Amino acid sequence: MKKLSNSRGAERYLFKLTLKMKLTVFLTMVSLFQIQAHTYSQTKKVSLDMSNATVAAVIYEIESLSDFKFLLNRSDVDVDRTVSIKVKKKPIAFVLNKMFEGTDVEYEVLNKQIILRSKTDNQDSLNEVTQNNLPDNTIQFQVTGSVKDQAGVALLGANVIEKGTTNGTQTDFDGNFALTLSSQNAILQVSYIGFTTKEVAFDGMTTYNVILQESASGLDEVVIVGYGTQRKSDVTGAVSSISGSELTETASSNLITQAQGKLAGVDIVSNNGSPGAPSTIRIRGNRSINAGNEPLFVIDGVPTTQGIDDFNPGDVESLEVLKDASAVAIYGSRGANGVILITTKRGKKGKPNIRFNTYYGPKIAVENVNTMNAQQYMEYNRVARGLSMDDSSGDVLALGQGLVDNFQNGVDTDWLDLALKTGSQQEHQLSVSGGSENLNYYASGSYYNEEGILKNSDFDRLALRVNLDAHLNEKTQIGISLETPDIVYHPRRVKVTIAGRTKVTHPRRAKVTHL
Repeated sequence: MKKLSNSRGAERYLFKLTLKMKLTVFLTMVSLFQIQAHTYSQTKKVSLDMSNATVAAVIYEIESLSDFKFLLNRSDVDVDRTVSIKVKKKPIAFVLNKMFEGTDVEYEVLNKQIILRSKTDNQDSLNEVTQNNLPDNTIQFQVTGSVKDQAGVALLGANVIEKGTTNGTQTDFDGNFALTLSSQNAILQVSYIGFTTKEVAFDGMTTYNVILQESASGLDEVVIVGYGTQRKSDVTGAVSSISGSELTETASSNLITQAQGKLAGVDIVSNNGSPGAPSTIRIRGNRSINAGNEPLFVIDGVPTTQGIDDFNPGDVESLEVLKDASAVAIYGSRGANGVILITTKRGKKGKPNIRFNTYYGPKIAVENVNTMNAQQYMEYNRVARGLSMDDSSGDVLALGQGLVDNFQNGVDTDWLDLALKTGSQQEHQLSVSGGSENLNYYASGSYYNEEGILKNSDFDRLALRVNLDAHLNEKTQIGISLETPDIVYHPRRVKVTIAGRTKVTHPRRAKVTHL
């Protein structure tokens, strides 16, 4: 019996010890969270350098540099008062003391929230603020909510923006969001791809549940898909589309260059910066190391593997890109690298429509390279050989007699000035389109000229196009498309003479006869 009593006593002791350990761990965790919350204001350092700035501007700057949020009433705090403050890695208390020195404003830091109030206010005013019974003229308003579609499905990544500002956020995986508004007249602008943008006016509520409607206009848009046309809502493959009007917004000699940055999943890079330079196109990256990676071009239903650098962008009605395996199903292995469908403009039934487009613009090089003159170059060469800047004893042996003679004769060449010039870019296009019951026509002629900023790097393109569509009967239709592009580059072989030696160099280098 004695052993049994001792055993039970040991069990009670162990139970009490275990309970004490659990309570100790719990209280320790609670203390750590409280310490973390209270020590943020003590450990966070703020650096500011603002001169003659309003109190409101300083508050916004502090909020952008830290996790602090301010709560105040404009009737208690003059946010339009100007202050000058310059601190580096100082606690928030130090910054606030300098901001409101000599005023009747006092502050209280609650975790990461800073409450500003007048010293004459009582504690009831503070309680009123902390309970979110905010007057209409407070600076900030915290709102939360969710974004879903008509079926109640949460929309991940929907944009929620305060209209007219850059203040915004995105919804999380559950479609929820939280945003701090800066005005009591704010309007929430909620948008998502494939849905109609919705605007919600802030009316003092703290929670907004937004339901977005599907955008019918985007789904009803007609796109070219290789074997005809379909509505976007019926397309199952990956298709990017751009209209001809969007292409002509950018002045360029190359049709593909004009589409740069406007087609998702399509990388377009110019091979070089010379006028009329071709472009490299990669649809969803390189697919092969040894084989080619160029896409297949289909112009008005006719496949071609040749480039379209000479194509007139003004004749394009639309451009579509097929990016996935559906391109292979239609065009076979030729479409393995993607397919670019180009549809040209054609005539429509009606009166003749005459259009003339023209533009002109200069091209000026930015000469931001500070080069050495002849004197500096000679001094640099001497120092590099371990001599003093004034020691010319070894110049002939190191640089040659011709270069030394030119230097002694005062020859000093600005190489950038020799190589560069003021260029220009211009295009003129005239088109006529129209049609009748049985015949539609489109004819255009364009002239494009670009003078590069490098000498002898000009580019000319003359393009003529005729599209005819004849309706012989209900079952027979004949179409003719003719194009005669004429491209002229203007690089010429240039004779170069340096220090008495003559050679023929790259055609885009300038003629040089001295240093």
